[in-house]
Amino acid sequence: MQLFRRNKDTAVSEAAQRAISASDQLGRIAQKGADQATATLANVREQGREAAETASESFADLRSTIETSIREQPMTALFIAAIAGAAFGAFLRSGNK
Repeated sequence: MQLFRRNKDTAVSEAAQRAISASDQLGRIAQKGADQATATLANVREQGREAAETASESFADLRSTIETSIREQPMTALFIAAIAGAAFGAFLRSGNK
């Protein structure tokens, strides 16, 4: 009976050690996943910031180009604006029918 009790105690102890080991391993896996997610999020955030900065610079360049073109060729700019206004007006009228 004593031998059975010792084997039972040993088995319980081994099972507890395995459970602790599995728990530690799961904790490490979860931490690794969280670290990877954090790194990915930081990378996406940085790429978004860079894209927004590039778009802002592009719009500033476009605005500068348009302003320069209007100053250098005002009649052409007025003609283009008139054509765009007529096209937009025709588009709005066609939607009301």
